[in-house]
Amino acid sequence: MKPNLKIVNIEEINPVMDYRERRVEHLRQAIGKTGTIRNLFNLASVGARQFLLLEDSAILEAVRRLNLQFVPAQVVPLKRQKKIIANIALEGMNCSHIDDFYQMFPRAFTVNQDGRELDIGDCIVVSISRKNQPEMTMYFKRNSVGLISGAIFDFFSFLKLHCILNEKVYPGSIKNTNVKKNTESCILSVTGLVPNDLLFAVRQNFSFPAGLLRFDNGVRIIGIDYPIRVLNEKVSIREKERFLLDLMNYRLSSGYSHFIKNGVYLLNY
Repeated sequence: MKPNLKIVNIEEINPVMDYRERRVEHLRQAIGKTGTIRNLFNLASVGARQFLLLEDSAILEAVRRLNLQFVPAQVVPLKRQKKIIANIALEGMNCSHIDDFYQMFPRAFTVNQDGRELDIGDCIVVSISRKNQPEMTMYFKRNSVGLISGAIFDFFSFLKLHCILNEKVYPGSIKNTNVKKNTESCILSVTGLVPNDLLFAVRQNFSFPAGLLRFDNGVRIIGIDYPIRVLNEKVSIREKERFLLDLMNYRLSSGYSHFIKNGVYLLNY
């Protein structure tokens, strides 16, 4: 099936994840320097001209700061998202953090630290795996109509205050102080998420941590290099989309494209 490529107004894009300020600035500078948007926005269609951003929102914030109104995107229907993978690395996490959160929100979740499975109904399960330590599991029960609990977003906010969540370092900011010795690292995983949880989060202005969610959405096209000047031209969206399709076909026939088995087209690399 051909990928669905569109030019989308950024006001129609709803972010699902947060962004990291350093990544926003990195992308803003890269777009400003090259005059192009390197990769297509990865979007899911959820209604008439309404989309979810299936990646962290750094790229959306970057183009907003550049005062762009339209962006090139690859769009899939949300119902085709068969699997939502959710995991992220944590640094500085320990049991006392869970205890502190539980003291503040004693009804937010049920915790299990001895590896036993608990049968407590329909839940979203948050697991923390640490080296040479038992896995810690928290069960966030859904509400009476099956919607995701707002308490899980309180928990994410708490973690961001007390831990480092998958923080990335860019070449321009590498310093010897970035290397931390004796830092306790672990993996946080979330299971049980479904597409409706993303819609609910957007409607309630909740955000998942940047980098937490990944989506299996078929063939992914990256490396399109869409010129900013074309996005800014006073022509119809249809004309901009026609240019996008022509640009993709040109990249594919240039001899510099590659298809990777897991479903990614690399263009112009």
